[in-house]
Amino acid sequence: MAKSNPRRNVAPDLAQAVCFLSAGGFANLGGMNGDATHADLIREAESLKLYRGAIEGLGPRLPENDEDLHRLLARLVATKNELAFPRIVLAALCAGRRVDASHLVEGAALFPEPESMSSAAWHCSGEVGVALVDAVKAGLMGIERETTALAVAAAWSKGHPEFAFPSELIPQARLVARDAAYNFLACSALMVVANLLDDEGLRAVLRGYGAPDHPLLEEGFLEEFLGRVRRPPLSLLPEKPPPTEVSGFTVRRAVERVGRNDPCPCGSGKKYKKCCYDKDRERLLQSSAVAGLTRSELRQQPELGLTLEGIQNMRSYEVCKLDPGKVPPNLRIPFADRLMLFGLLDQVVGALEAWPMEHEALWVWDLALMEVVRKGSKPLLERLLRLKPGALDALTYNRLTIDLVLAGDDGRRQLDLVEAAALKALQAERPAAGMVDLAYCLLNTRPALGIVATRGAIPMTNEIEADTLLEQLLRARDKLNLPPDDPMCDVVDAMLFAPRNATAEEPEELVKARQELQAKARETRKLQKEIEQLHRKLGGRESQPPPPLSAARYTPPQPPSTPFTLPEPPSASLLPPALSESEAKALRERLESLKGLLKERHNERNQLRHELKAARAKIESLQRRPAPPPAAATADDAEIEEQLLDSEQVQSRQTLRLPEFPRRFQEQLTALPQATARACVAMAGRLAAGEVSAFVGVKRLKALPDVYRQRIGEDYRLLFRLWPGRLEIVDLVHRRDLERKIRAMG
Repeated sequence: MAKSNPRRNVAPDLAQAVCFLSAGGFANLGGMNGDATHADLIREAESLKLYRGAIEGLGPRLPENDEDLHRLLARLVATKNELAFPRIVLAALCAGRRVDASHLVEGAALFPEPESMSSAAWHCSGEVGVALVDAVKAGLMGIERETTALAVAAAWSKGHPEFAFPSELIPQARLVARDAAYNFLACSALMVVANLLDDEGLRAVLRGYGAPDHPLLEEGFLEEFLGRVRRPPLSLLPEKPPPTEVSGFTVRRAVERVGRNDPCPCGSGKKYKKCCYDKDRERLLQSSAVAGLTRSELRQQPELGLTLEGIQNMRSYEVCKLDPGKVPPNLRIPFADRLMLFGLLDQVVGALEAWPMEHEALWVWDLALMEVVRKGSKPLLERLLRLKPGALDALTYNRLTIDLVLAGDDGRRQLDLVEAAALKALQAERPAAGMVDLAYCLLNTRPALGIVATRGAIPMTNEIEADTLLEQLLRARDKLNLPPDDPMCDVVDAMLFAPRNATAEEPEELVKARQELQAKARETRKLQKEIEQLHRKLGGRESQPPPPLSAARYTPPQPPSTPFTLPEPPSASLLPPALSESEAKALRERLESLKGLLKERHNERNQLRHELKAARAKIESLQRRPAPPPAAATADDAEIEEQLLDSEQVQSRQTLRLPEFPRRFQEQLTALPQATARACVAMAGRLAAGEVSAFVGVKRLKALPDVYRQRIGEDYRLLFRLWPGRLEIVDLVHRRDLERKIRAMG
């Protein structure tokens, strides 16, 4: 399913970029119904092999007028023609024609690999840096291509100071860095951007994920890869036609197998070798993944032979060409998930409008609602709500965000909605849950206000929710281009890394790591305090005007009838002494030195935080691994467990919910027997779907009435909470640890 912080399933294109490999061959999907004037040109471009002679020969065929060429490229982009668009762009650039950078916003995703995209972008006209950043924001390329595009945008912008620097470059790079997480190649390219622009905020985010300050590939990337893309695009193409290569799918014969001396299947009465053999040989070279069809024929009906694996490997321009009405019901959810992965929400809503609102479509509708609300598109939200009349009345989760989107630009109504939601959160029986929901809603729609609300919600919730909230808060700071650190980091550190059980003996390694983190936090706070003091000192004294020469009283001439007198200037002894030039210079140097130290401590602290989280997760997974348990629970064990549970059975009729797992839940599952892990995930899905049979045996915990327990096999217990619209998985514990877990949660 599509996630907020999605890891996109795309080919590792950046590996080709940083290793300076030029991946040949364009994808063989896509097309367009061009104007009659250019139909022959488009068909010729689609059929060309990519080499110098072919591209040079295509140049004279281009429209003579630059405006006509501009319109042709715009139509190719609109129809996602990944065959004709890159070839015509390269032909135009090689012919010295003007190609506007605006075509890159959606057209960059149509290039087959990063090097050709980067070379074409470098030689376009206009604001190339802004266009590449907008292409990344469009979300159509995949994480590796996006990082390459940002590196090229940074290098191009530095080399073209006559154009305005893209204001969104650094904020977008920080957001992509958080999505790239521990992808070394992507983080390395982003570190190139950080060092190229000397941006400490982006460096801090990357160091938090373990990216080195000076990647091994950085110098080579700048000198070799960017050196190559600066050359004329024609120099990157082979001189001779490349051999035909087919990859990415299992090839099925486009023609039946016929013996050379057998009668020709066409019915001519001739031998096959003297009739249709040569024609079929050409057709056989165009074999596709579907038997009996060539690749060009399959482009006209891509839904034929559609498989789950095929959908999961589709590029953005491929998946958006599928006809939703022809997608089999069992592939509708993966199809919609892939569309949402690339941010193609308009196509998702269009697909829902083409499907009957039942079964898979209902599941997709719930996911689409979250994505549309996160994007803040009022037209798409209204279309979704029309598909399920009355759905808005039943929605409670994320309701504020929905209302804010529907309010549009009505500022007064939006303010009233926020005020009403805040009051509702304060009046709730569980204020923490209301505050958390309010924070999430505002982070999506009003990030600055959301940061303020999140700071109030974090201390009220548990450590897992606080850690997730902090991650979203830092993303909001990235969007606003604020420094990447936040005062809430201290609060979450204290919650997340405090000893779970004061009486339990912890490993010495974990205790030492926690002490190091706390020491770094203290150093950071001390440096911040000293920097603030220096700022006040410089601001209050450096700019102070010189005192008057005399401190005598001053009374301006006044008419005798006017009793009013101007106040006298303050005495020089009452003014703070002004700083001399040498003193101010020394303070400024000290301030810069402290800022450098603060950055170092902040980076070290981020690195320690991630290392400590990884170490704690590893230790906990080892501690959870039980000794070989007995075959079945004893009667005494069962009796003890029953004492912890409420005797009342949970209502079996439940609504559909989306499951939410703790952040380290996957690591926990890998430490368990595979059968247990599979049973746990399957049970979570059945509970979220509201299956009646899944709630048989579900009981509340006496000490925690909002937490429910369900058995997973003989020895494990799944703990979860039921919220409107979502199922929160709390933990999976061994039955022997259930009582201890309840005490810890209480």
